Amino acid sequence: MISCLFVTVLLHGLAFAAIPACAQRGVPHIEEQSLEGGHYTIAVHTSGIKDSPEPQAIVNFVERRVREINTAGGVLGRRLKVRYFDDDNDDANTRGNVRDTLADPRLIATIGIWSSSRGAKVIDDIGRSGVPFISEMSVESLFRLYPNVYTLAQSVREEVDVFLALAKKNGVRRIAYAGFIDDLFTNAYLAHLVDAPDGPGVVSTFWETEATQIAEYDRAIDAFVNSGSEMIVLALGSEIGARFLKRMHERRVTLPVFVSYGSISKVIQSKEWGGAYAGNLYELSSGGVANLNNERIKELARDLGVRTEPGEDGGRVYTPRDLGYGARYADLVQLIVDGAAGRLDPAARPGQAITGLDVSLKAVRNRIAGGLASLREGRRYWEGKAQYWSFNENRATSERSMLLWSTPTQSTPVLHPTQFIRIDGKITEVPVLYLHLDMVRMFEVDTNRRTFDAEFYLTLRSKADLPLQAIDFTNAFRTNGFTEPIRERLVATFEDDMADGLGRRRIYHVTGRFQFKPDLAKYPFDRQLLTISFQPVDKGSIFILQPPAESLRNKGFDVEDWKFLHHYVGTTDRIITSVRGHDLGEHVIPFYNFNYTWIMKREVVDYLVRVIVPLGFILVVAYLAAYIPRREFNATIAIQVTALLSAIALYFALNQPNSDDVTLSDKIFVSAYAIVSLMISLSIFEIHEAGDGENIERGRRLTTLRKAQLFVVPFLTCAFIGWLIASAATDRSIADGIAETVRWMALAISDYTGK
Repeated sequence: MISCLFVTVLLHGLAFAAIPACAQRGVPHIEEQSLEGGHYTIAVHTSGIKDSPEPQAIVNFVERRVREINTAGGVLGRRLKVRYFDDDNDDANTRGNVRDTLADPRLIATIGIWSSSRGAKVIDDIGRSGVPFISEMSVESLFRLYPNVYTLAQSVREEVDVFLALAKKNGVRRIAYAGFIDDLFTNAYLAHLVDAPDGPGVVSTFWETEATQIAEYDRAIDAFVNSGSEMIVLALGSEIGARFLKRMHERRVTLPVFVSYGSISKVIQSKEWGGAYAGNLYELSSGGVANLNNERIKELARDLGVRTEPGEDGGRVYTPRDLGYGARYADLVQLIVDGAAGRLDPAARPGQAITGLDVSLKAVRNRIAGGLASLREGRRYWEGKAQYWSFNENRATSERSMLLWSTPTQSTPVLHPTQFIRIDGKITEVPVLYLHLDMVRMFEVDTNRRTFDAEFYLTLRSKADLPLQAIDFTNAFRTNGFTEPIRERLVATFEDDMADGLGRRRIYHVTGRFQFKPDLAKYPFDRQLLTISFQPVDKGSIFILQPPAESLRNKGFDVEDWKFLHHYVGTTDRIITSVRGHDLGEHVIPFYNFNYTWIMKREVVDYLVRVIVPLGFILVVAYLAAYIPRREFNATIAIQVTALLSAIALYFALNQPNSDDVTLSDKIFVSAYAIVSLMISLSIFEIHEAGDGENIERGRRLTTLRKAQLFVVPFLTCAFIGWLIASAATDRSIADGIAETVRWMALAISDYTGK
């Protein structure tokens, strides 16, 4: 039976390993068949899956999320099936993909299409179909007439508003513009710039075509310089943009450049990049903050088994940008499922079981569309595992984009000192706090008290000149008898960055006690997240955090009884629900919490010496007692019972952590009890079958029991040791794996039988 169990787990692991590395055009999800009554389909459209990691991450995350959904019962009792399409950045492929998508008679929603120009070729077909469509098109005018169409991207108008705020802040009055001649996004962006009543004047333009030569770059650069441009808006994409910037660098032109189409990171990574640009680069990015992880996405990746840190096997590790793409699409699949199940209805209560819903395709689509329409910015949101979701009046995501910049001395773009965030429909200036935490030591890590003490140096720098008093350490340990959880003193103040507009640099020495939430399921082979969390102390000191590079932060230090593994800085977006107006309507306020997190692994040498070694000897002694002749039954049973009592006494003699859940240590002892008890039972059954205490001969039935004690017990002990090693080495328990295997096999049977 044990062998069968291992075979089952192995087959389950192989099934999980068979997740496709990429999606072929129109190839459906592996789980094609239905639960009761057929299936529903969601179409996911990507671009460049052969070469780009973002669409590969999307497939990986969505596959795993769909498996969870189907394991939990699917959509309205039916199997969810996902079809993947990739247009390879080709208009004809996009049209063909959408034609195939809309021909699916079980389609309930569509996600993707990354280009406004390609989307313009198919938007009328999708809009008239009535199928809910969450796109990534920025030109909001394309789908204004179609209420079933939304976008993950910020609208062009909102992006231009941020650029205008930056230009006004920097006193820029004259700009030049470079873009693709036939691209909808670049043309719409320029139109918004020209129409802005108080914006800078566009004094020179350049249009890229397929036949553009270097000489035309030279003429454009000359025109930009001679026209008195103070900033260039570059809408040429990452590859061609890198080529244009390389030529500007060769011409020794250092005008600041705002990359409106493409990203600074991809420009720097491009083969066309010349290696340097002597001017400042800016971009508006929705891909997160450099060196700052999204805590919700990291937790989601851990739950789905997606690797975020390098491993010894050299397997694929996704970057934070890749993880962001994958997690967002996985969220959107769940959002569509919740809409289909009626859980987005404002009248539905959280956790309410909704029954009696119309399962027809038209009704399901209408519920999804109605649910999306209810998610209005500032009024209502849907809490996904990656982020909170809502849409503004243009049906574009209300997700905040950050203004990044890169100076000639920077290798990675970071947050600009001033962010321009839309709050309640208005652009608001929010300072960036450049913060570096230099950990000196951690001590008194107590999983029972759920606290740890830390000593560190904190460097603060911001254009708003924020002091330490502007920060609230949200997980500081506070009780009636412990009223001073944080002690701090100002060590030094420097003004060497004042010329760059970054404010004073203050260095504080801080000591304090902080709370954490231990996860003891794997104790004593557990890993714990020790976190120092903070947020703005009030509205007057609101800020966004920018940490330094990991190479500067990831410094080792000693912690008694623990081993330092890894460190990261993360942010967690939160939602505060309030009311406003005479009718007390719901008002949703986004809020951010920042975390410095250290991943620590418990040292197990002490546990091995005090527990594993004694338990091993106890099991060996109990097993050897089976070789004592049966006529000495009293000696055999005395030794084995003593072994059992010794194991029980050892458990109560240990200083076990307080936990509401069963720990791995508890399972080790219970397994040892079971093995010794089995030995005792076999010894008793053997003497009972003899019927005559003086008879030392053993019949065939006694030989069977004897073999069980001499051979089966060692096998079970080895299986126990293997289980122990596997449980300590994996993030998921063996029981979870077996339970999921059973669910997976049940789904496979339902696929085969159609029941």
